[in-house]
Amino acid sequence: MEKEIRHKMKKKVLLCVLPYYDEIFSNALVKVAVSRKTMMLGIASVAGELRKNGFVCRIIDLNLTVDPESALKNTLQEFLPDYAGMTITTPLVSLGKKYSKLIKDTMPSCITVAGGPHASVLPEELLKQSHFDIAVKGEGELTMRELVSGAPLEKITGISFKAGNTIASNPPRPLITDLDTLADPAYELYDIKKYVHPKMVARRNPVAALETSRGCFGKCSYCNKSIFDTKYRMKSPQRVVQDFIHVISLGFREIHIVDDVFSGDMARAKNICKLLLSRKLDITWYPRGGLRVDRVDKELIYLMRQAGCYRIPFGIESGSQKILDTIGKGITLAQVRKAVDLAKAQGMEVEGYFMLGLPNDTLETLKETLDFALSLNIDYAKFAITVPLPGTLLFKEWDAAGIIKTKDWNKYNFASSPRDLYEHPGLNWKDIDYYYRHAHRSFYLRPSFVMRRFRNSFKNGALIEDIKSMLQVKWF
Repeated sequence: MEKEIRHKMKKKVLLCVLPYYDEIFSNALVKVAVSRKTMMLGIASVAGELRKNGFVCRIIDLNLTVDPESALKNTLQEFLPDYAGMTITTPLVSLGKKYSKLIKDTMPSCITVAGGPHASVLPEELLKQSHFDIAVKGEGELTMRELVSGAPLEKITGISFKAGNTIASNPPRPLITDLDTLADPAYELYDIKKYVHPKMVARRNPVAALETSRGCFGKCSYCNKSIFDTKYRMKSPQRVVQDFIHVISLGFREIHIVDDVFSGDMARAKNICKLLLSRKLDITWYPRGGLRVDRVDKELIYLMRQAGCYRIPFGIESGSQKILDTIGKGITLAQVRKAVDLAKAQGMEVEGYFMLGLPNDTLETLKETLDFALSLNIDYAKFAITVPLPGTLLFKEWDAAGIIKTKDWNKYNFASSPRDLYEHPGLNWKDIDYYYRHAHRSFYLRPSFVMRRFRNSFKNGALIEDIKSMLQVKWF
């Protein structure tokens, strides 16, 4: 196998978006308006880098097909790729196993590659238990470029691979320091017109995901971003504006910035907004990855609003200062309230992200979190039950303490109850599930929220769609 891979120059690469929607959301505790038409930026970024270097790429999004298995088989038989790659997150491990086998059954000579968070943190386990030949650890653009160019496997940093009956693991690849050198993501390999979101998710369609920085200096114990290293790296303001212009030229009308910390360098964020303003671009956008409440000020929010941003999500997580300190969030409740008020004063929609069942959570702190969420002047609240993902400090601590009950990765699903994963040290699952549903009902069924939402929906031309979305939600 290793010898065969080493001596063949491969030119055609098929990148697959797994049909994650049903896998993730079919058993959701609270069913909300979520689009299955979300463009995967990481795959487009890898494709862009490969195409820049002369390789032929194709992307197939299996979420948009009626019969994913047949669609993939037909594409393999028609395109005849030398490599097939896919992103593997923890709850999609079983799908990765299923579709890597399908690829090998259909085209035994095709080299299968796994990337993404789970492949990065547990590459040897994934390779042993699946039909993947190679796991890419960390950032994939340069690694895939070397791999497809035919470089000897043992010399490619950032991969693990099957070598006979063993798994070989190479040293990690250094981070890409100059993000401006990366190619434009190959958005055009997607069927762009199909990436349409509900009005509650996006004001205009189609929507493109865009990255302006990588890394995060936060130390949150529950976050798996440390898998890719936390060093903060940024594209220049000039490159970001070029990316905006390129995306608009392809027909996108809204951009969702997926950075972990868009405003990590507030001066850079302000310069981006000033450049966007000078170009007078016809685009709406917002930082979908969220902003830190300690990395905003009045001037930044004003400039963002003027430059076309209409919504700011904040990662708040808890209404208990004790819990925030426990998880290493590095913010205060006072900073949260100030940031929310600054954003609302500039006419922004504001989202708050909250987590239930964090370390040291009790019934009292869950109530504090819900009360805090209700006290804030936010338009949307997203509540999630804590899932200790592999590679995080939280997983390591709970695993060492015997709190983790299973490593069946299919159960590590943020949309459904992770009651089979662990026994929370201070809460029972009846209380956690109750507060999860109770939080959604308490926030979204308030008369004040309903009236405000319908008023905004009428103004934005989304009244009928919002009514349908509200009726589809499984509230009880």
